[in-house]
Amino acid sequence: MFYDLFIICVDDHQNALISSIIFAMGAKRVGKRVAVFFVQGPLATLAEGKFEWAEELRGYAEKIEKI
Repeated sequence: MFYDLFIICVDDHQNALISSIIFAMGAKRVGKRVAVFFVQGPLATLAEGKFEWAEELRGYAEKIEKI
């Protein structure tokens, strides 16, 4: 199968997962064929529902979640 965009998510932080999915959704919305591949760390995080923010964003987590 041919894709216009193939995103590989290798980071299991919540901000990386959200960014990858939102970027994919935006590309799909404008007609691109998109695939998102999660390596084992992010895939386990999704399956277990144990999300953490990257260290640089932890101080802003509460503010981000309000948006």
